[in-house]
Order: sequence, then structure tokens, then C-alpha cells
Amino acid sequence: MSEGKPGAVQQMILAGDIGGTKTNLGLFSVQGSKLTPASKRSFSSKDYPDLKSLVREFISNNSSPVTSACFGVPCPVVGGRCETPNLAWVLDARDIAAYYAAFRSEKLGR
Repeated sequence: MSEGKPGAVQQMILAGDIGGTKTNLGLFSVQGSKLTPASKRSFSSKDYPDLKSLVREFISNNSSPVTSACFGVPCPVVGGRCETPNLAWVLDARDIAAYYAAFRSEKLGR
């Protein structure tokens, strides 16, 4: 729960560094003006067909829903979209935002 607000959902940030060889993901809780690491893990990027599959596995055991996400990618982002050079992944900011909205709703609905 958020400090000082009974019943409020804790803010949880998902941060990722996406690479052709490995992807590093971390979850950080927001506590006032500080970020506190909650979980982190490295994945072999080529073991996953897309970012959604990898992220779903990482956050599936997290009880707090992700409220924000940010990813570093090794390619130019144009119009909110990029194609990773060493993976068959296409990343689109609109698709990712829609996915997280649906995933968050699914987690809250359990």
C-alpha cells in the first residue's frame, strides 16, 4: 500500500534493458521520493518470442501491479516503434501500453 493513503495501490515501476543477448528486468517500489528495488533478474533474450512473454514470466509472481514501465532498447525508436536488430522483436509503445493496461486489469480482477 502507498504511504498515507489507505487502500491505495503501491506504485511499482518495471525497468528493463533489452539486448540481443540478454534482457535485464527490475521492479522498483516508489516510497516517497525514493525507489526501492523489489526484484531483478536477467533473461536470455533469444529464449522468448517477444518482450511480452518475457515480462509476463518476470512479473507473474509479483503481488503489486506494475503502474509504470520504461525500457532501454538497442535501436532507434521512431514514432514509438522499433525493431530490435538482433532479435525478431518489434516493440511498439502503444501495444506495450495496451498490454500493461490489460495485464493490470487481469491481475486486479483475481
